[in-house]
Amino acid sequence: MPPRRAAGRAGRDARARAPRQVRGRAAGGRAKSDNTLGEICGIAGRAAGTIHGRLRRLKREGLGRRHDKKSPGRRRSLTPKQGGAIKEDLGKPPSESGFERGSWNSKMLAKLIRDKFGIVCSRRTALRVAGRLGFSTRKPRPAPCNSATAEEQAQFVREREGAIARWKAEGRAIPSIHGTTLRDSPVSRRGLRPRGGRDTVCTNYSRKSINLIGAPGDGTPGLRFHENLKADSYIALLEFARRRHKKIGVIADNAGALAGRAMKEYLQGTNGAVQMIHLRPRTPQLNPIETEWRGVRAATADTFFGSLDKMRDVIIRMLHNREMPVVKTLEWLRPQ
Repeated sequence: MPPRRAAGRAGRDARARAPRQVRGRAAGGRAKSDNTLGEICGIAGRAAGTIHGRLRRLKREGLGRRHDKKSPGRRRSLTPKQGGAIKEDLGKPPSESGFERGSWNSKMLAKLIRDKFGIVCSRRTALRVAGRLGFSTRKPRPAPCNSATAEEQAQFVREREGAIARWKAEGRAIPSIHGTTLRDSPVSRRGLRPRGGRDTVCTNYSRKSINLIGAPGDGTPGLRFHENLKADSYIALLEFARRRHKKIGVIADNAGALAGRAMKEYLQGTNGAVQMIHLRPRTPQLNPIETEWRGVRAATADTFFGSLDKMRDVIIRMLHNREMPVVKTLEWLRPQ
């Protein structure tokens, strides 16, 4: 049997379990024993040409060169200067390079490299080139025209620090209030599932929904289930918090139920016991309760409950078991 074939399956198994030092000693065994080249190939799990070259190197350079040097790999086809030119083109609209699409993709980049430098590459290689130049595949997300900028949000937090400090000195509870709608129709979420199975969770579907209003504050969640998300539902939760804490300062968004006439009349009727700060328009990330809602949606994503009562009971149990995050308003809005 030829030496190359002798280093077949048994040689691959030996190579998988033998470290580089063992392979080096096997290659050097020729000088210390009468092993044939085929036997050394079987021990080291390498072809005859590889072992022969290693033996020649050992004889020429000694045991200090018993290991192979790490291969640097194939030289990149694009030079740094050419990469800079590609980076400059990717920073401009594709129309300036003769394309009709509104955004770059790997196929267009591969064609650009071929047309500009005569280098043929696959779409996968084009993606690696783009990644090396600082670009990645990203999906554009719509931004509302009236949303607050990052500078405006930072300014809002700085301006409200004084009011929150005053609320804290007055002994007020400081919740943030918001409402969300949950539907008893699961969506596929990341989770531990057997390999080889389906990526989605097959369940029934229901159009039934449940409205949840929450007002967490200082680590104590306050959640109420309501038939609707109107002003009277929010006022009921605020009245509950008022009876419990006497004085409260509320952080809320600009929803109609929270910024409308009914809510303003309620705040005036409390004689300052309930005060409210409204967030900047279109800035849900400044509302601490959004973290709570993300946890609720993730925890209930892959389950079909069959009834809204069961869904309500499960959410309450998950809160008691600390399976969902409970945020603290002061820690969120006022970094320590």
